[in-house]
Amino acid sequence: MKEIHHVELYKPRWPFSKGYIRFSLDGSYHVKKDSRSAGLESFSMLCSTMKEYKILEKIKREVETKIAVFKKDMLAEGT
Repeated sequence: MKEIHHVELYKPRWPFSKGYIRFSLDGSYHVKKDSRSAGLESFSMLCSTMKEYKILEKIKREVETKIAVFKKDMLAEGT
């Protein structure tokens, strides 16, 4: 978790495109902001339905909360 910098979440635009969640880590490079390229990346997951999207929203909130706590702890240790 401490290696994740931020999380991107894109809603599926059914039937035109899938949604996805993408985790950005040190050294990761994202080609484009679309589901085709996200589907090929190691640190992303695709979703097709709104039910799946709602699950990814929960994951995003949880990861962002953990990132914030980790950063806060790191700042506290540094002072």
